[in-house]
Amino acid sequence: MVVLFTAKQVKLTIKVFNPPADYKEEDYYQREDDKPETVKRRLDVNIAQGEPIVTHYRELGLVSDIQGNQDIDDVFADVKKSDCSN
Repeated sequence: MVVLFTAKQVKLTIKVFNPPADYKEEDYYQREDDKPETVKRRLDVNIAQGEPIVTHYRELGLVSDIQGNQDIDDVFADVKKSDCSN
């Protein structure tokens, strides 16, 4: 099974959750390939290059669209019902 996202579905958010009490931003660095712009560019390229492949397999009836933003049990049920779960 392959999961693909459209550019509209991708939102990039980088946050620090529950940092330690002695957290100092200057103690940390961000790699160039970890920056939001770089990740977005990488996703855009992946989507653009993958779209012809998805189109090809969709035309063969081998692609099922499943809404991944629903309850996990509903996602699983939809996967099991799909033609691609064989």
